[in-house]
Amino acid sequence: MNYCAAIVLCALLTAASVWAENDAESPTSRPFCWSLKVPGTAAESFLLGSIHVAKPDIYPLAATVEDAFSASDVVAVEADPEGVKSPKVIGMMLGRAMNITGKGLKDVLSEDAYQRLVAYADEAKLKIETLDKFDPWYVAQMITTLEMQKLGFDAANGIEIHFLHKAREAKTIVELEGVEYQINFLDAFTPEEQSLMLEYTLLDLENIGDLVAEMMAAWKAGDPLKLEELLHGYLHNVDGLEKAYKRLFSDRNRKMADKIEAYLHTGKSHFIIVGAGHVVGNDGLIEQLRAKDVSVIQLPKTQPVAADASR
Repeated sequence: MNYCAAIVLCALLTAASVWAENDAESPTSRPFCWSLKVPGTAAESFLLGSIHVAKPDIYPLAATVEDAFSASDVVAVEADPEGVKSPKVIGMMLGRAMNITGKGLKDVLSEDAYQRLVAYADEAKLKIETLDKFDPWYVAQMITTLEMQKLGFDAANGIEIHFLHKAREAKTIVELEGVEYQINFLDAFTPEEQSLMLEYTLLDLENIGDLVAEMMAAWKAGDPLKLEELLHGYLHNVDGLEKAYKRLFSDRNRKMADKIEAYLHTGKSHFIIVGAGHVVGNDGLIEQLRAKDVSVIQLPKTQPVAADASR
């Protein structure tokens, strides 16, 4: 199982309680989008479990999802990718990613993992001396991104990009976290956690194609338990990464839930897009919002809308 591939995809997970409210439809007949309402307010908002990187064939989406977007006043995302284009943010990212410890990757990886890295760099025509300039978390993300691209996955096809492209024309866009926050978050992993992230990435490179195929099949089929098994069940139990898991999901979910609750009291309809791994589970956004007395009801599915020629 590839740790970083799971983070990058962050595909939707869910618990059985999500489906219990309305058992007239099978879980596989619904999109990963929920209606959000608080007592005493008329505005309806929506929470969409997103896939950050995808192939073009993920589209078209269900009409109920596109209709929810059209009905909303504000689009909220974890971080607007436009921010990455800022010279300030680019400089910040490179600054955080640079290895300033004086130790090379050979010093922080097991001998087996380092040999795997050397072999990968040789095959990918990357210089090991160049990789040595960066922290392990950045190298892990670099490798995962390259492998996802080989499989035909691209952030340009991600659900956030799809909706942000439309939103820039007529809607307000807000961020739950922001690009700078996410860069600082990744850089805050301990040296031991970063090394483990890179080691697991290198260990499972040969399995990444099968893993991604399983994730996408489960997401498209609406199989929440399978996705939970592939993502949360694995990440929660990796030796040495338990605290990283808590920071990656539980802590961030709590902060995002507080922000979403505030959105729901503004009187405006919000279309909220987050990595699907944040949506469900005992500490996911669905349960966190329900604990705040928010009505959370999954949207039904209708026929997909016609493919958007403007994409």
